[in-house]
Amino acid sequence: ISSLLGKNISETVGCDHEIIVIDNSEKRFSIFSAYNEAIRRARGNILVFMHDDILYKTKNWGCIVAKVLEDEKIGVVGCVGGHVLGKEPTSWWNSKILSGCYEQKDGDRINKVLYERYNATLEPISVAAIDGLWMCFRNDVFNKIRWDEDSFTGFHFYDMDICMQIHSIGMEVKVIYDV
Repeated sequence: ISSLLGKNISETVGCDHEIIVIDNSEKRFSIFSAYNEAIRRARGNILVFMHDDILYKTKNWGCIVAKVLEDEKIGVVGCVGGHVLGKEPTSWWNSKILSGCYEQKDGDRINKVLYERYNATLEPISVAAIDGLWMCFRNDVFNKIRWDEDSFTGFHFYDMDICMQIHSIGMEVKVIYDV
């Protein structure tokens, strides 16, 4: 984890936290097995799986996530996702019906991407799947599901697979707008 990201998390999370880094410089782990290892090491109740190239702008985002995840019907929350998935293997963004909010830096420009036309209130909204760039769970959800390192060995479809598992146990996948 970069010192910039670690500092950013510490300055914005707003609650007690631990940062677990799985060193994969020797390519020993798939993303599935790395995430399962992180779960084994985690001591907290809220687990956040994220890409290492993001920065947080929202103060106290950890408290916001914890509050949303108090609803035990919710299995996972993220910042962007798709409402419909096709029958064939596909990604969440192929849905063409999207919800979420994030900013993406392109050189010196920051492009804010906001998919809100399907959610006028900007309250948490149910989707079929969220993007793996930022996924938040209660730790107890992993008593019922896991990152499927037996079926998958690489670095793709981890977000789709875990969202389908969440649905299969009767829980909801949500996009939130306030982080």
